[in-house]
Amino acid sequence: HNLLYNAGKNMTRDLLGGGTGGTIRNITLCNASSGTTSCAAPVADASESFTEYNGCGLTSAAGTYNTINANDGNWSIVATFTSSCDNRVTNVTRLKNATGTVFAGNTFTSVTLQTNDQLTVNWTISVI
Repeated sequence: HNLLYNAGKNMTRDLLGGGTGGTIRNITLCNASSGTTSCAAPVADASESFTEYNGCGLTSAAGTYNTINANDGNWSIVATFTSSCDNRVTNVTRLKNATGTVFAGNTFTSVTLQTNDQLTVNWTISVI
């Protein structure tokens, strides 16, 4: 299960109420490569250690929005990253808006990406 950050709860409220925070479509990956201790499990106040990738094809990307079922509050946001470096490790992702406010975070099985390896991150959100 994903952990909805407190800021994410406020963003949901604002976006559902017509706020100006921007769409929540940016997907980021945490840099867990050798020499870093930067990818902790998400906590509700977003205070966990998280060093975002900047480069190597793993920089934050605007995901593609897809409606799963318009009548029941389900949608997905998907992005595929292609590594341009060897030995790039990641195991945590965040979903945020264009201004950088985090909405949600999640861990996944650690992966080590080599040049031209691809990683697809699919956030599926349900509001019930």
